[in-house]
Amino acid sequence: MLMFADNRHAIVSQSGDAEHAGRLIIFDTLTHARRVLYPQNNPPPFPFHMPFGEQECTAPLGEDFSPHGIDLVDISGGLYRLYVVNRKRQAIEIFHIIPNGINMYIAWHGCIMAPPDSMMSDVVGTVDGFYATNTRPQSSWFNGIKAWLAMDTGNVWHWDARGTQRILPHSQGPFPDGIALDGEHLYVNYHYGEIRKIRATDGQLIASAPVKGAMRSRWRKNNRLWIAQQTPSFRAQSSCAQSSEYSCGLAFSIISLNTDNMSWETLLTHQGAPMGAASVAIHAGDAMYIGTPYGQRILKVAINPPEHTE
Repeated sequence: MLMFADNRHAIVSQSGDAEHAGRLIIFDTLTHARRVLYPQNNPPPFPFHMPFGEQECTAPLGEDFSPHGIDLVDISGGLYRLYVVNRKRQAIEIFHIIPNGINMYIAWHGCIMAPPDSMMSDVVGTVDGFYATNTRPQSSWFNGIKAWLAMDTGNVWHWDARGTQRILPHSQGPFPDGIALDGEHLYVNYHYGEIRKIRATDGQLIASAPVKGAMRSRWRKNNRLWIAQQTPSFRAQSSCAQSSEYSCGLAFSIISLNTDNMSWETLLTHQGAPMGAASVAIHAGDAMYIGTPYGQRILKVAINPPEHTE
C-alpha cells in the first residue's frame, strides 16, 4: 500500500491466495470508495504504449498475478510508473498510470523476470530501473528457518534500462524485506536482523539500527520513514498465513526512523481486534492507514493532533 501524489488516494496490492488471483486496488481515503485497477475486464483505453523491461515478457493474466511490494515514480510531469513485485511468477511488473482520482488510467507495459530461485518481496523504483529485495531461495523450506536464526538468506537485486542487472554487493542478510531509497542511500529492512543504511551504488554499509521484524517502509517528513514492525514468533506468523478470510490479530508496532542518525521512536503498538499483523503504514489527512498481508482489512488510526508524530 502506498499513497498517491494527491495525498488522498492509496494504491493497495492484494496478493490473493490459492483460490483467488491478486489485484491492484485504488482506495479513496476521504470517501472510502475503492475500485479495481488491475486486472480489469474492459479497461479504459490508455493513450499510448510505452514498453519497458524485457522484450520477451508477456502480460500477467488471471492467476499469474500476485502483487506484493509496490512503488510509484513520477517519470514525466504527470505520468507515473508503478513497479510491482509479482510473487506468483517472480517478476517485477511495470505499469504506467495517468492520474484521474479514483478513475485513474493504468496500463501494463512490461516486466523483468527475477533471478532464478528467487522469492521477491519489495521494490523501490527510479526513473530508469529499480532495486528489489530477494528474501531467500524458494527451492528449500529450510531457508525460512535459516532466516529466523538470523543467517544470511537473501540480497538486494538492482536492474536498470541501461543494461545493469546485478546482485548489489554487500547486500546479503537474513530475509531482506522492505526497501526505501533517498537518492544516494538504500534503507533495507532485514526482517530477522536489522535495518541497514547502505550506499546505492556499491552496497557499502553506512549505518544500521537494531530493529527486528521490520516490514515495509514509507517516507514521511524530515527524512523520517514510517516502518511497520511485526513482533510475534515465527510459529504465530505461520498460523496467520493459513487463511485470507479473517483478520489476524498478531502484535505489531509502527515506528518512525530518523534516517539521518538511524534513531527511532515507536508511534503505535497494537494487538488483537480489529486488525493486527501490520505490514505497512501510510499517512493521509489526520489519520494513519495500516495494511496487513493477512485478511482483507485496512486499519485507520486517528492522529491527534495530525502531525503529533513528527
